[in-house]
Amino acid sequence: FWARGYYVSTIGNITEDAIKKYIREQAEESRKEDSSSTAL
Repeated sequence: FWARGYYVSTIGNITEDAIKKYIREQAEESRKEDSSSTAL
């Protein structure tokens, strides 16, 4: 299950790399949304 600011996975199906990738991608999305909302 993926949603902004929320991630759920069953135990055993996720690696540390997957968590790091998720956090990195969420940070990028937040920056994009922040910069587009300030452009209004």
